[in-house]
Amino acid sequence: MTTPTVTEAEAIGRGWYACRRVRWAEWPDQNREAIRDAVLGLTEALETYRDLLTDATHPATAYPELEHEDDAYDKALAMSAQDAGDWAAELDRLVPVETERSEAA
Repeated sequence: MTTPTVTEAEAIGRGWYACRRVRWAEWPDQNREAIRDAVLGLTEALETYRDLLTDATHPATAYPELEHEDDAYDKALAMSAQDAGDWAAELDRLVPVETERSEAA
């Protein structure tokens, strides 16, 4: 088992944050199906990453194209982290984060 790189850890952390944020957010009336699909895609990517880390899933099971790769484990982790980051970015686009800006007096 390897330790996730900072980039992978950041992508996974961002993914979990986006997943929680969007599940509790009020969804805009438009794009509800796209939001649902993105939440499902993100959840799948996060679960794949977790399952790879805990050896519950073989890399080639998650990504059949890695079946004969020497470094399939590391590549599968990177691929699932990339997927999570991509889905999180899509959710940020579909359900924007409300930001409050305080102005200096």
